[in-house]
Amino acid sequence: NLIMAVLIIFQGWRNKVNLYFSLLTFFNFLWAMGLFFGMTMDGYFGEWSAKIIYIFAIGIAISLLFFSVYFPYKIKKINPIFYYIILMLTLFFIFSTLNNTLVIEYYRDQVNNIFYLKHNRFLYILYSLYFISLMIFSIFNLIYKYKNIEGIFKQQILILLMVIVLGLIFGSYFDLFLCHFGIYKYEWLGPLFTLPMNFVAFYLIFSNKDKLKNG
Repeated sequence: NLIMAVLIIFQGWRNKVNLYFSLLTFFNFLWAMGLFFGMTMDGYFGEWSAKIIYIFAIGIAISLLFFSVYFPYKIKKINPIFYYIILMLTLFFIFSTLNNTLVIEYYRDQVNNIFYLKHNRFLYILYSLYFISLMIFSIFNLIYKYKNIEGIFKQQILILLMVIVLGLIFGSYFDLFLCHFGIYKYEWLGPLFTLPMNFVAFYLIFSNKDKLKNG
């Protein structure tokens, strides 16, 4: 993920397709590292690595949302109020994570390298709904484009849609749904299901780099 982020950002960060894809893969990298250190490290560093993944996950969802707006090019305007809602909700969940309101307790099983988190149930449900909503908005954006774009991009958007839906279903199942019931031993599988989405988007950007428009 980190390599893909660097390769694409050097293609030109002023292009918003490149920018948001690089942010998407970079936040995926941070999310995976947070999970890894939360599972393998003790003490303060391991605890905060496990907690801060919730901020990185929102970063993934927002980056994907704006990537879906600009790939392959922007075809409709978004109401500025939508941006403000995203900003306020994101700041709320960042604050809730940093002040230990979303995640109340952390425990690591040193034998099995699994960490467990105790959440504020109400905030965790709100967080999960917000994350899934961002992902669904991305899917709706691409469905709208699929219906309104002709040519080679139409088939590419369909492929991108398929891998995003795959990542949403399995990523949410292993890293949101199971965690809601205190099952964390499969959480490491979540990042694996984002790889097809990232590789497909990476390939589409490189194969169409002369055709992509900067929104």
